[in-house]
Amino acid sequence: MRFVFDQSANRNQPGRVAGDDRNGGRLGRQGDGSMKKRLYRWRFFLAVVVVILAGAGIWIFQKKSRTFVPATEVSLKGPYGTLTLQLPEEWNYEIQTEEQDTVYGISFYRGEDKENEVLVKYEKDYPGETCGTGLEEKKIRLAGEKALEESRDGFASGIWEEIVFLGEKSDIHIINPCGESAWWKENEKQVMQILDTLQYDPETTADEC
Repeated sequence: MRFVFDQSANRNQPGRVAGDDRNGGRLGRQGDGSMKKRLYRWRFFLAVVVVILAGAGIWIFQKKSRTFVPATEVSLKGPYGTLTLQLPEEWNYEIQTEEQDTVYGISFYRGEDKENEVLVKYEKDYPGETCGTGLEEKKIRLAGEKALEESRDGFASGIWEEIVFLGEKSDIHIINPCGESAWWKENEKQVMQILDTLQYDPETTADEC
């Protein structure tokens, strides 16, 4: 099932003007009032749809097509908390672990294109990059928190290489190995939308039953 936003309801519609001799002032005011009521009802309907879908946590809104698409919830429970992402159709994932239990994560990619996978990684006491490495940073807000996009080419390619969080998720960083500008231009919005669904629950760990 797919929900579609019909933007035509929000466009300015030709209406009767109060005082217009052709229709009469009273008729013009009635026409404007009726149009406003329809607009309010439509906005209320959209608000209810958004709340329901957001609460279910199983839909992602595609800006390009202006539609909601079904998504799959992916969770990884580690010793220092649980990572959760919502992935839309056509996107796959793999669980990433290392020898030390302080590092674990989820990588995701479109179709079978693993070369352009994005890795969401938890690393206990992650220090981040040190000064003097030539990184440039941009402040953003992602998944409800302040974060920094980092790039070694000054964002000349339009591609960030890493995102680090500044708040509760400070031990989580996101690695983007993509070097293909064409692929990134096509998929950037959806990648960022997926990352915006990131949730981290430090209270739920792998040691719990």
